[in-house]
Amino acid sequence: MKKGKIGLMLGLAVLLIALSGCAPSGEDVLSEQESQLSGSTISESEPPSLTAEESALLSELASVYELKAGGKTLEEGEELDSPELLGFGVLRMYRLDEQFRDSEGGWRIPKRVLGEACGLFFQGDQPGLDSDASIHFSTYLDEQTLPFTLQEESAVSPEPGIWEVTYQRQSDRGILTPVTYRFVCCELEEVPPLFEETFQPGDALFQLVSVTQRTDLLPEQESQVIEISTAEELLAAAKRINESGYLQQNDTYLLTADIDLTGVEWTPIGFNERVLTFQDEDDPERDPSRQGFNGVFDGQGHTITGLTITEEQGAAFIEVRSRKFPKETMSGMGLFALIGQNGTVRDLRLENAQVLGGSASGSRYVGLLAGTCYGTVERVSVQGTVSGNSYTGGLIGQLMSLGSEAVVRDCTAEVEVECNRYVGGLIGISSGGITADCQVSGAVHAVPDGEVIPSDIGGLVGRCSSGNFVRCHAQAEVFTHAEAWYVGGFCGMANGGSILDCTVDGSLTAAWEPVNDYYNLVPEEPEVEILG
Repeated sequence: MKKGKIGLMLGLAVLLIALSGCAPSGEDVLSEQESQLSGSTISESEPPSLTAEESALLSELASVYELKAGGKTLEEGEELDSPELLGFGVLRMYRLDEQFRDSEGGWRIPKRVLGEACGLFFQGDQPGLDSDASIHFSTYLDEQTLPFTLQEESAVSPEPGIWEVTYQRQSDRGILTPVTYRFVCCELEEVPPLFEETFQPGDALFQLVSVTQRTDLLPEQESQVIEISTAEELLAAAKRINESGYLQQNDTYLLTADIDLTGVEWTPIGFNERVLTFQDEDDPERDPSRQGFNGVFDGQGHTITGLTITEEQGAAFIEVRSRKFPKETMSGMGLFALIGQNGTVRDLRLENAQVLGGSASGSRYVGLLAGTCYGTVERVSVQGTVSGNSYTGGLIGQLMSLGSEAVVRDCTAEVEVECNRYVGGLIGISSGGITADCQVSGAVHAVPDGEVIPSDIGGLVGRCSSGNFVRCHAQAEVFTHAEAWYVGGFCGMANGGSILDCTVDGSLTAAWEPVNDYYNLVPEEPEVEILG
């Protein structure tokens, strides 16, 4: 099958007039009578316009690309990223997919058919779709829908046979980046066998040739400074953060007084979601809203007392989390659920805090300050009790670098921590990031969870996975309440990163090596001095 030819020459004017949507624009040779297009009249002075039918067709074609190719930027002439899914989307669009249903309820479609379907409406190469081998598509695609709609903002024809249509990705849950789709009108020369009842040679088809993210059309952000002096104002701030998106994500929150949260039901700050899936976090052009808290939270030296999350509340968060994030990519319990990579928390103290995920509850990423941190935490101290199933720390459950370096600096934890695996007095697991000049005191308890053997348990950090620790001190006693693997006075397991100029209290760690097991460190051995 040949994809077709673009009618750009004036000599093809009469032919293009007969092909709906492909008439050249603004040509002097066309009279008002000659420029009848799908029943509408275009005068010489009027700009060309799409008919309602054409607009609906292009919107549906763009929706196929949004759903099956993720709405990614596409340069003209660039190889298609997901041609087999685009071909499948076209078959679904024309209801030609049912004949390929298999006994499992999914689809099994020859690659050649997918290539022909994709080639009808998408320019660009379709590598690997020229054989009779089949691809299986799962039944989950029956339920797959876009989390937004495409609302046409403008449609212009910069030259004959070409249309540039700009859409707003419209969602009531947040702001998405507008997008411009470029289509070219082609004459169909040959019709694939599967489409012979739908098209004929000579029909006009629109083909998608490029996709451009229009960040220039996003509304301007205006950062605000919000002062907080009461528990009610702190609750309101948490609600605002969890319900806001692109426009409010760079705001600064200042504590102007100590706050008592005793008896207050708390929902962690940053327990929010982007409109698109979390897997798109590396594509901020499409969904500019960030996951978690990405502003500045400045305690200004003040104390929050009595933060409490019970096991019942923890179970409720898990239920919500599993519904919104089936792969548990983002989750967390603490004052913050997630501190995003642009987020900063500083100069704050938590006293008499309890964050109880429960060691057998399945709760992951639990800490008094934050379940997960991708951003920066400076001069924060915590005191209290914390429990979870995995990735649990006195300060932070999981410290992770995502795009930029996560940082924890000049922080202290006086805590009782209980967990099954990846548990530390300060941090449960550090996957990248820098932790400097921090110290922990108290106790860490490794407890069984059914048949799961406790592992990766440390006085300061449970596992250092490419993390970097500098000038940190562990003064926490480590207890194992069952047979356990990888237990250390400072760190249970270190596989990558560095541990430099750190210390442990020898009177509390007689039963454990400072670092139980390590490899791929730079330098090769951890620098942990035993004091006392």
